[in-house]
Amino acid sequence: NIFFEDAYVGKTLMDTRSATDTLQISLGQDKNVIVSREKAKEFTTKQFIGNKKEESKSWKISVRNNKNQPINMIIIDQVPVSTMEEIEVSQQNISGGKLDSETGEIKWEFTLDPNAKKEFGLNYSVKYPKGKRLIVE
Repeated sequence: NIFFEDAYVGKTLMDTRSATDTLQISLGQDKNVIVSREKAKEFTTKQFIGNKKEESKSWKISVRNNKNQPINMIIIDQVPVSTMEEIEVSQQNISGGKLDSETGEIKWEFTLDPNAKKEFGLNYSVKYPKGKRLIVE
Protein backbone atom coordinates (compact mmCIF):
# COMPACT_ATOMS: atom_id res chain seq x y z
CA ASN A 1 0.00 0.00 0.00
CA ILE A 2 1.28 3.47 -0.87
CA PHE A 3 0.48 6.54 1.22
CA PHE A 4 1.49 10.08 0.30
CA GLU A 5 1.01 12.97 2.74
CA ASP A 6 -1.26 10.82 4.94
CA ALA A 7 -3.53 9.95 2.01
CA TYR A 8 -3.90 6.50 0.42
CA VAL A 9 -2.62 6.59 -3.16
CA GLY A 10 -2.85 2.94 -4.26
CA LYS A 11 -1.13 -0.43 -4.37
CA THR A 12 1.92 -1.58 -6.28
CA LEU A 13 4.30 -4.50 -6.54
CA MET A 14 7.97 -3.83 -5.86
CA ASP A 15 10.84 -5.96 -7.07
CA THR A 16 13.10 -6.09 -4.01
CA ARG A 17 15.84 -7.99 -5.87
CA SER A 18 17.01 -4.79 -7.53
CA ALA A 19 16.33 -2.45 -4.60
CA THR A 20 19.10 -0.20 -3.33
CA ASP A 21 19.14 2.30 -0.47
CA THR A 22 17.09 4.72 -2.61
CA LEU A 23 13.79 3.92 -4.28
CA GLN A 24 12.32 6.23 -6.92
CA ILE A 25 8.64 5.91 -7.72
CA SER A 26 6.23 8.25 -9.43
CA LEU A 27 3.14 9.19 -7.46
CA GLY A 28 1.56 11.17 -10.30
CA GLN A 29 0.67 14.83 -10.41
CA ASP A 30 0.99 16.82 -7.19
CA LYS A 31 -1.98 19.17 -6.84
CA ASN A 32 0.06 21.50 -4.60
CA VAL A 33 2.57 22.28 -7.36
CA ILE A 34 1.13 24.38 -10.18
CA VAL A 35 2.96 24.75 -13.49
CA SER A 36 1.66 26.81 -16.40
CA ARG A 37 3.00 27.69 -19.86
CA GLU A 38 1.39 30.60 -21.66
CA LYS A 39 2.15 32.34 -24.93
CA ALA A 40 3.17 35.97 -24.42
CA LYS A 41 1.24 37.62 -27.26
CA GLU A 42 3.06 40.95 -27.10
CA PHE A 43 6.32 39.27 -28.17
CA THR A 44 4.91 36.98 -30.86
CA THR A 45 5.55 38.51 -34.29
CA LYS A 46 5.76 37.74 -38.02
CA GLN A 47 7.96 39.83 -40.31
CA PHE A 48 8.97 39.74 -43.97
CA ILE A 49 12.60 40.66 -44.54
CA GLY A 50 13.64 40.50 -48.21
CA ASN A 51 12.94 36.98 -49.42
CA LYS A 52 12.75 35.58 -45.88
CA LYS A 53 10.01 35.38 -43.30
CA GLU A 54 10.82 35.66 -39.59
CA GLU A 55 8.55 34.43 -36.80
CA SER A 56 9.29 35.18 -33.16
CA LYS A 57 7.62 33.31 -30.31
CA SER A 58 7.64 34.04 -26.61
CA TRP A 59 6.44 31.82 -23.77
CA LYS A 60 6.04 32.46 -20.05
CA ILE A 61 6.49 29.45 -17.77
CA SER A 62 5.48 29.84 -14.13
CA VAL A 63 5.79 27.43 -11.22
CA ARG A 64 4.10 27.85 -7.84
CA ASN A 65 4.81 25.74 -4.73
CA ASN A 66 1.71 25.63 -2.50
CA LYS A 67 3.32 23.11 -0.14
CA ASN A 68 4.74 23.97 3.28
CA GLN A 69 8.18 22.59 2.40
CA PRO A 70 10.75 23.36 -0.31
CA ILE A 71 10.72 21.22 -3.46
CA ASN A 72 13.35 20.37 -6.06
CA MET A 73 12.09 20.97 -9.58
CA ILE A 74 13.25 20.21 -13.11
CA ILE A 75 11.37 21.99 -15.92
CA ILE A 76 12.06 20.84 -19.48
CA ASP A 77 10.94 22.66 -22.63
CA GLN A 78 12.18 22.74 -26.20
CA VAL A 79 12.95 25.21 -28.98
CA PRO A 80 12.79 24.25 -32.67
CA VAL A 81 15.89 22.72 -34.24
CA SER A 82 16.67 23.19 -37.92
CA THR A 83 18.25 20.49 -40.05
CA MET A 84 18.16 22.65 -43.20
CA GLU A 85 20.60 25.47 -43.98
CA GLU A 86 17.95 27.90 -45.23
CA ILE A 87 16.05 27.71 -41.92
CA GLU A 88 17.72 29.58 -39.03
CA VAL A 89 16.63 29.27 -35.42
CA SER A 90 17.94 31.65 -32.76
CA GLN A 91 17.20 31.81 -29.05
CA GLN A 92 16.86 35.32 -27.62
CA ASN A 93 16.06 34.40 -24.02
CA ILE A 94 16.08 31.11 -22.10
CA SER A 95 16.13 32.61 -18.56
CA GLY A 96 19.28 30.84 -17.43
CA GLY A 97 18.23 27.38 -18.60
CA LYS A 98 20.74 24.90 -20.00
CA LEU A 99 20.33 24.47 -23.77
CA ASP A 100 21.21 21.27 -25.60
CA SER A 101 21.82 22.71 -29.08
CA GLU A 102 21.56 19.29 -30.73
CA THR A 103 18.02 18.48 -29.49
CA GLY A 104 16.80 22.00 -28.65
CA GLU A 105 15.95 20.85 -25.11
CA ILE A 106 16.12 23.49 -22.39
CA LYS A 107 16.33 22.40 -18.77
CA TRP A 108 15.86 24.47 -15.63
CA GLU A 109 16.83 22.84 -12.30
CA PHE A 110 16.05 24.71 -9.08
CA THR A 111 14.69 24.53 -5.55
CA LEU A 112 11.43 26.36 -4.87
CA ASP A 113 10.71 27.53 -1.34
CA PRO A 114 7.29 27.03 0.33
CA ASN A 115 4.51 29.25 -1.07
CA ALA A 116 6.94 30.71 -3.61
CA LYS A 117 6.49 31.37 -7.33
CA LYS A 118 9.15 31.37 -10.05
CA GLU A 119 8.80 32.50 -13.67
CA PHE A 120 10.90 31.79 -16.76
CA GLY A 121 10.82 33.37 -20.18
CA LEU A 122 11.48 31.49 -23.40
CA ASN A 123 11.94 33.53 -26.59
CA TYR A 124 13.11 32.31 -29.98
CA SER A 125 12.83 33.28 -33.63
CA VAL A 126 12.84 31.29 -36.85
CA LYS A 127 13.90 32.70 -40.26
CA TYR A 128 12.92 30.76 -43.35
CA PRO A 129 12.27 31.35 -47.09
CA LYS A 130 8.92 32.96 -47.96
CA GLY A 131 7.86 30.00 -50.11
CA LYS A 132 8.16 27.47 -47.27
CA ARG A 133 5.25 26.73 -44.96
CA LEU A 134 6.29 26.11 -41.37
CA ILE A 135 4.39 25.75 -38.15
CA VAL A 136 6.49 27.49 -35.52
CA GLU A 137 5.28 26.76 -32.00
